[in-house]
Amino acid sequence: MEEFKLFAKELNLILNKSFSINELFKSIDKDNSQTIDFDEFIEYYKKFTNGEELKFIFDKYSRYNEFFKEKTLSPQELILFYREVQKENIEEIDAKIMILLIKKNIPQEILEKIREKLDTRQALTEGENIHIHLKLDEFKVLIYDKLISSVYSSQSTDCIQDMNKPLTDYFIFSSHNTYLTGHQVYGESDPEMYSSALLIGCRLVELDVYNGGEQGPVVKHGFTMTGEILLKDALSNIKKSAFVVSDYPVILSIENHCNEENQIKMANLFNKILIDLFVLEDDTDLSVYPSPNELKRKFIIKVSKNVFILLNNLIKI
Repeated sequence: MEEFKLFAKELNLILNKSFSINELFKSIDKDNSQTIDFDEFIEYYKKFTNGEELKFIFDKYSRYNEFFKEKTLSPQELILFYREVQKENIEEIDAKIMILLIKKNIPQEILEKIREKLDTRQALTEGENIHIHLKLDEFKVLIYDKLISSVYSSQSTDCIQDMNKPLTDYFIFSSHNTYLTGHQVYGESDPEMYSSALLIGCRLVELDVYNGGEQGPVVKHGFTMTGEILLKDALSNIKKSAFVVSDYPVILSIENHCNEENQIKMANLFNKILIDLFVLEDDTDLSVYPSPNELKRKFIIKVSKNVFILLNNLIKI
């Protein structure tokens, strides 16, 4: 119970007055063992992270399924969801294939039969069709999987706006403390987090840069217990993922804590790894900023004036 109270506090879990922390603990501890085991925790986690906005949509289009003993989404209902919510038309066979790509618990023998029939456009039996339904958790996976569903990619990568206005005319999808995997005080740092942020569409990422050892400057959250990563590893991940989902510029917001020696190392790493740079200091006085179209596939280095002067001497703009 004491550990659960700490856990609830870390999640900023706010309970109403009519439901105490003790009652919540008891509701999760199904076997009354006075502890929460792994399976009980997973069950609670699913409820805690159910995504109310997706549950609302799911409830609207799904129906109770006798086979699964819960509400599910059939291929026909998935088609209706796409038509009414996404304003997109998909064929029944496409809906079935999308569902099969998500499902993990269909017996292999049945799965192979269904795939073979879909490939050859054969009709499925009632027993085969019953497996092609999405539960709520599976529906969320479908929505968030950009490789399977066009729901995600169409919202994040298609641009129908005029992108020829100054950069300052746009809201920019930004990431704060990008390198952290979890808690802001004692979480781990991971260079792969830059790839994760950029691949979901972020166009601004943050690097808090400090003096490092022989391998150069490091990125970390200062005065905390979080880990640190090498700046060169962070930049390599940024370079790898920057323009996969969008050609529009990526802004590197630099919080500099380096001495002059490490600032020179930082500038050299920018030049060596990123190459296509546009340096922008905080108080740049431009009558008109370049547009997103003019800055396509460019990295914008946003940094304080003293570092800008140093970078400007080392990097060709």
